[in-house]
Amino acid sequence: MTSAGPPLPSKAECFQSSLTERGYKAVTMSVKALNASSLLLAHQAALQDDSMSTSPTPALWDEVCVVTDLCLRLHRCAVQAFGRAMALMVAQERARWLNRSSLSQKEKT
Repeated sequence: MTSAGPPLPSKAECFQSSLTERGYKAVTMSVKALNASSLLLAHQAALQDDSMSTSPTPALWDEVCVVTDLCLRLHRCAVQAFGRAMALMVAQERARWLNRSSLSQKEKT
């Protein structure tokens, strides 16, 4: 058995499969970018902590902390959402291949 799997019989199924693949790659790239961005934000917070040792005002420091915390929370939620989208695309592709296979319904579940 080859790693490519069985051939898709219709052009519509081939097109749908290629769209799923492209979407999966795009979401993967987005997750990588958001992950790197969140690491940079965490580093930014540490740098601000070090650089603001020259007696910053408490209000300014509180604002920097709140903004950084909100950005990190936003990135965490975005990464989780992209992860769910990727899982759904994997499930969609698996279901498509199982529907095309000659396995019995009991073997598919």
